[in-house]
This record gives sequence, C-alpha cells and structure tokens, in this order.
Amino acid sequence: MFSIKNKKKTTTYLEFTAFILIAFILVGILSYSNLYKTPQKAEIAVTSSGAAGISPTPASLSEPAPELTDEPIIEPSPEQTNSPAPAATSELKGIISKLPQPANNSNSIGTITIAEAGLSDNVRVGVSYNNANTLLNKSCVIIYYGGLGKPGGSAPVMIIGHNNKAFNNLKKAKVGNKVVLALDYGTFTYEIKKTEVKNTKLYPIKYNYDLTLSTCYPYTERHHTDMRAIFYAELVTS
Repeated sequence: MFSIKNKKKTTTYLEFTAFILIAFILVGILSYSNLYKTPQKAEIAVTSSGAAGISPTPASLSEPAPELTDEPIIEPSPEQTNSPAPAATSELKGIISKLPQPANNSNSIGTITIAEAGLSDNVRVGVSYNNANTLLNKSCVIIYYGGLGKPGGSAPVMIIGHNNKAFNNLKKAKVGNKVVLALDYGTFTYEIKKTEVKNTKLYPIKYNYDLTLSTCYPYTERHHTDMRAIFYAELVTS
C-alpha cells in the first residue's frame, strides 16, 4: 500500500516537471518567433502600404540622422550652370581680328556715307565719354563703351556727330535711305527704319536697332541741349 502511493506521487511529480519543461520550450519558441519574424512582417506591411498609396510611418524616422559637418554648402554659380556659348564662326573671328585696337582709336577707321542726304565723313572710335567729345571736333564718332560696340560685333552700334560738322546733312536723311560704313576691316550697309526727336535726358535712347545715329536738335542749335534727332537703322549687308 505504501509503495503504491509513493509510485503515484512519483508519477505525478514527473508529469508536473514535464509540463513545466514543455511550457518553457513553448515560451522560448514564441519569443524566438516574435524576435526574428515580426520585424520582417512589419517591413513587408509598410512596403505594401506605401505601394498602395497609404502613408506609412516616414522612413526618415527610422533612418539615422545625417552627420553634421563644418563644410559650407557651395551652390553652382550661373556661369557653372549655363551651357557653354557656341564657338564663333571663322568669319566672325576674322572680323574681330581686324578690329582696331583701342590704343589706335584716335585715327579714322573709315567713312560713313548717306548718299541720298549728301552726307559723307570720316569715322573714329571713342573709348570713353571725354575721348568721344574730343574726337567730335574732328569727325563723327562710334561709341565704344557702355555696352555699345563697332560694326561686326554682337553689340548695337551708336554713332554721334555735331549738327554743324560731320552730321550737318543728317537732317536730310529719310526712312529708306542707306547708311554705308566703309571701315578698314569691312563694309556694312544699313537702311534707316525710323526717326524721332526727343529729350534723351528724360527719355534715354533704347538701342533696339542695329545702328543708331544721333545729333543735337534743333539742327541750328550750337550750344548744349538735351534734345536729339535720332535715326534708327537695320543691317542690310556686311
């Protein structure tokens, strides 16, 4: 009788011990599954949500923050971002190579002629305001400063002259007349398209044409005046 009871107790103890071990094993398996499998499922779920257009948790929250540095942020300048300018044609290069140097601009570089108006005179190049005013006593002057240039280049051309000297007959010029610049590096023919008289101090000249001719107005005025007679012309041949 005693041995039977002891045997039952032993069996009950072993069963209880086995149950505890099984329980620990199951807990371990579940923990392992949650530790290694759950993040993978969550990642798949986020990817699917993002693909479907649902806004998942921002990726930036899970990504490490960028490292801060003391180096300045350098943005490209307009010169770096713009595409390179096309190379000049051989013809343009030839014209540019023949342009007189600024040091020699005190000498005449050619003539200006408006046959219909009976106008013909030498042409010089003024490289500054004072230089141009000095040369005006000798001939008409191509302005070569302030964004203006000589025929053959890309800049608009401006020629000025006194109304009682080089441009004495400019008042006879009309729309449709031809202006011929026979220079030492080429001949350029323009056609007058528009004329006007205005106060250039109040209304500065706009260089929207290839060539602009200007002289003081009235044509009989011999003293300083802000009024100008202006002739605008477009290049016909060169």
